[in-house]
Amino acid sequence: MRLSVELVPRTLGDLERQLEDLAQLAPQLVAAGLDTVNVPSAPRYALDPIDACTLVAAHGWHGVPHLRSMDLPEAEYALLLERLEKNGVDELLVVAGDPPEHGAPRAPTSTPCRLLRALTAARPTLQCYAAFDPNGTPDAESLARIDAKLEAGATGLFGQPAFDSQTMARWQRALEGRLP
Repeated sequence: MRLSVELVPRTLGDLERQLEDLAQLAPQLVAAGLDTVNVPSAPRYALDPIDACTLVAAHGWHGVPHLRSMDLPEAEYALLLERLEKNGVDELLVVAGDPPEHGAPRAPTSTPCRLLRALTAARPTLQCYAAFDPNGTPDAESLARIDAKLEAGATGLFGQPAFDSQTMARWQRALEGRLP
């Protein structure tokens, strides 16, 4: 298991300041196992998560950009792969993405499973993670969604924050034997 901190900057300048703050806390956090900074795609902000993770890597952390499948038409998957390669991104998190406040999703046929399948088929060394919400119940439906993402090529999972150890233990039992 790896530990990651999620930063949600609005600009590269904001990210630079947040990474400087993180560096001041780093000795304690690194001792606890933190080695990764993940940066979500937030359409309301101008910051691109791939560009952000290039800066994260320059600060010595593993950078994991979030890619919202709903924002990525399938016709653009090849361009995305080129960008990832050009920016040295070797791991990422695929999420569906929250629907925009106004209107329908931009790429309604693109799903996390389709994006995962395309990325891992084209670049098998790319570490692609999938999202899950540990605050729900690990029922058959939620486990089936996780299994589908793993079968599509996800090499691991990123969870939203879990707020108690019982929740973590419940999911740990439910996921046992599922992860690569």
